[in-house]
Amino acid sequence: MTDAPFPELDPHGWAALAAWMREQRWYAAKGSTPRLRQVARIELAATPDGALPVTLLVADDADPRRPVYQLALVVRPDRDQPAPTPDAAARIVELPGGALHDGARDPAYAEAVLAELERAGAEIGEAPRSPAVPFAGEQSNTSLVIGRDGDRDLVIKLFRVVRHGENPEIELQRALTHTGSPVVPRFIGSLSAEWSVDAGAAERGDLAVVQEFVADAVDGWSLASRAAAGGIDFGAEARQLGAITAAAHRGLAAELGTVGATDDDVAALTRVWEQRLDDAVAAVPQLAERADAIRGRYAAAAASSWGELQRIHGDLHLGQALHAADGRWLLIDFEGEPLRSLAERTHPEPVLRDVAGMLRSFDYAGAGHGESGARWAEAAATAYLEGYADAAGALPGPPELLTALLLDKAVYEVSYEARNRPDWVGIPLAAVVRMSDGG
Repeated sequence: MTDAPFPELDPHGWAALAAWMREQRWYAAKGSTPRLRQVARIELAATPDGALPVTLLVADDADPRRPVYQLALVVRPDRDQPAPTPDAAARIVELPGGALHDGARDPAYAEAVLAELERAGAEIGEAPRSPAVPFAGEQSNTSLVIGRDGDRDLVIKLFRVVRHGENPEIELQRALTHTGSPVVPRFIGSLSAEWSVDAGAAERGDLAVVQEFVADAVDGWSLASRAAAGGIDFGAEARQLGAITAAAHRGLAAELGTVGATDDDVAALTRVWEQRLDDAVAAVPQLAERADAIRGRYAAAAASSWGELQRIHGDLHLGQALHAADGRWLLIDFEGEPLRSLAERTHPEPVLRDVAGMLRSFDYAGAGHGESGARWAEAAATAYLEGYADAAGALPGPPELLTALLLDKAVYEVSYEARNRPDWVGIPLAAVVRMSDGG
């Protein structure tokens, strides 16, 4: 990649780009209008038909958090193109002699990314490939799927908000691929760039990752929620999912190491739990009558022996697991919780935090189906824990810690649902009552 000029945008062009960006699902400041400032511009190789793929990194000064966004764009000249062209919705704004297009809808952008990866040494392969297609349902990032004849399909994930430091999605998937682990799609390569905000020190972060795309896979949430609704036993699937969670933890520990939990680690995590509880009580006052019991569970966990900490998935739930057509489970989306800082997401943690996330997901899948749904969720959770313990030799930590992590997750869910989906708040509230009572 080279930092080079491309047709400069006038105020009208920047306004059109901001208006387009406001309508994208990955734009974080919903309801506001971006105030964009370019902090880096990276041109990729032009295509034979004259299209110029370009990455703009822009700070949004309208957002107090000052995020830096990655805009994947293509400048196309105004003339008939013999090569595949984007659909009409890709056009963002007219430029002198051409137009600026959304790179997610223009095949030139994905091809330029793959070409850049090949120059950097990634093994893309020679199989003929189809134009990239945006993957439906993506929210905080953009994924482009590329079918290949006679070889594994590819997916390019573009990180829309870029941050200084290595993205955990890349670090953890690369580590697991390096161990030969079959529990993640194969990591192929990544791209990074530098930028500077307000003439400050240069920052460097990841722009994109390319990995194997598992065609015809079903996400775990869809599979589990259908099973719960139909009263279909999910024990075998949950047990296998527990086993691959343990395998992922084992691979990450082997590749990235473990550390013993210190008193400072325990105190720091306990403070996070306490603060989250305070915030939830303020948002949902009916939690107040449970607060002392919850704090008692936290204190019991803090007094227990946590053992080893390590890098974990960090945001594990059924939607982060794929069930492939051949029956395999694979884990995806290793970025961690997007609202946490990069330092928090890369800090070693108890592996039981991932386990707790998946158990809460089973509870959600069974919700809304009465007693049968509750029994379904309990059976799935039991099978998941059995699968994990069988693969790991035992559950990795004291039961007091698992209870505290489950409660912390449910407390967070209470706050989230109260703000975003009030009709759902009863699901985590019921879990908080059950667990704080000792159930």
